[in-house]
Amino acid sequence: YVHPLPLTILGIWAIGRAANAIAGEIDRGTMELLLAQPIRRTQVILAHLIVDAIVFPALCVVLWLGTYCGTWWMGLQSLTPPTQSVDPLRFLPALLCVFGLLFAHSGVTMWISSLGRQRARVWGWAITIFLCMFLINVLGQIWEEPLGWIRPYTVHYHYLPQGIILHEDWYTSGKVWLHLLVLVAVGAVGYVLAWITFCRRDLPAPL
Repeated sequence: YVHPLPLTILGIWAIGRAANAIAGEIDRGTMELLLAQPIRRTQVILAHLIVDAIVFPALCVVLWLGTYCGTWWMGLQSLTPPTQSVDPLRFLPALLCVFGLLFAHSGVTMWISSLGRQRARVWGWAITIFLCMFLINVLGQIWEEPLGWIRPYTVHYHYLPQGIILHEDWYTSGKVWLHLLVLVAVGAVGYVLAWITFCRRDLPAPL
């Protein structure tokens, strides 16, 4: 849940889908065809928000199923003594963090996509932003003096599934809910800015 490989796979999927949502349509020259239909630009943004609301929980469930199958295959669910066994159910609440991180990636990228006209540039900007956030968060844990103060401004600082997995009473901690709220708020603000920008911008003619 914190390994760079699954985080990269999930993050690239969220970024790629959001980058193709608006800038990709403009880049392909199909946005004019889409808006020629009796739909509003608001409905276009809402449709992508609904896709996130359906697909992101599905990806979280798939991630947990991988955890369940892996622990079962390796026999980690039935170790003795029981204190050394792994309970896959403890990982379920951590999916809230995974959803929040994916939504934050998607919301910010949607805003960048609503500003651009080429999906490759949107990809580049979004990946650069989130990669820098990831590196700042990692390096800030090593060098707290020069970089520690900027860590809270990165989304990865607020992505803390370990605390939920390791502590059964995680739901009583206000800090956990605060971090989750920050992740969801970043995604929500990104979608609001994408909606405002997309509704006000002029669409370039397809090349």
